[in-house]
Amino acid sequence: MTTYKNNKLTKVIFITLILAVSNPPVFALPPDPDNAALLYYQAFLLCETPEDSLAQMITDYRKDKIESNEQIVEHIEKNRIAIEFAVKAADIDTCDWGYDYSQGFDLQMPNLSQFRRIAYLLSTEARWSAEQGDYARATDRCVTLRRMALHVADRTLVSYLVGLAVNGLANGAIQSVLGHMPGDVKELNELKGQLNRTQGQFPTLERAGP
Repeated sequence: MTTYKNNKLTKVIFITLILAVSNPPVFALPPDPDNAALLYYQAFLLCETPEDSLAQMITDYRKDKIESNEQIVEHIEKNRIAIEFAVKAADIDTCDWGYDYSQGFDLQMPNLSQFRRIAYLLSTEARWSAEQGDYARATDRCVTLRRMALHVADRTLVSYLVGLAVNGLANGAIQSVLGHMPGDVKELNELKGQLNRTQGQFPTLERAGP
């Protein structure tokens, strides 16, 4: 009798496993974040800080003082996932950094330096993409920088100034990308259209507080 019950139990377990494999349960994925800051923070954690010599090299490249090289390209590729998080974040309208404004002048905003590092990275990639003839990606990064500037220009004077700096970085990237683009490519018209939509959205200084 015991053997019969064990065999029956084994069959039940076996059949259950077969049904589970052939008809796996469907799990609903949770929704994506609707706050851009959450994705930016993940980008900060994934972004590698370049050593001083490489950082200076990247700065010189952004300012068109030197040509691109293997080290710069390697840095871009090593931070590919961080770039993707930043691009996704920029596509979200809402960006709440979670500042505790009640701290007043003691308010700490460590995210601002990290935000600028990500912006430098996207500006570098925009130039590199244009050099390689990937104008679609180059224009996308320029528009992303414009949107990032809007996200960081918060109600404090410091964050507003960082927003101005990122907006200036976007303008520099746009000029560099346009310098590589043939005048008749469709990406040029697309870039103009996207930039027109972001033009004039940057907040005024009166909005900024302490």
